[in-house]
Amino acid sequence: MCHTYIPDAIVSFERTLELARELEDIAAQANALTHLGNTYLQMGEVPRSIELQQQALELSAQLNQPTQGTPSGSPTVQERRPQTVQ
Repeated sequence: MCHTYIPDAIVSFERTLELARELEDIAAQANALTHLGNTYLQMGEVPRSIELQQQALELSAQLNQPTQGTPSGSPTVQERRPQTVQ
């Protein structure tokens, strides 16, 4: 199942990656690669997704960042969600 927004997302993330490379911003590159990988995964293109995620991981390792959060160090959506009290 391919949603109509996916091609636009790929173009946006590829442009983000291009700009991050021009700026030599490793964290932003890793973040863009992660988003691209997730988008390809949604399209069912698992090998391409894995390739992009591995690239993101390699860049993140260069930054010596903790494994939690995104490669840019920002919290993931789940980490930002407030905890509900029961």
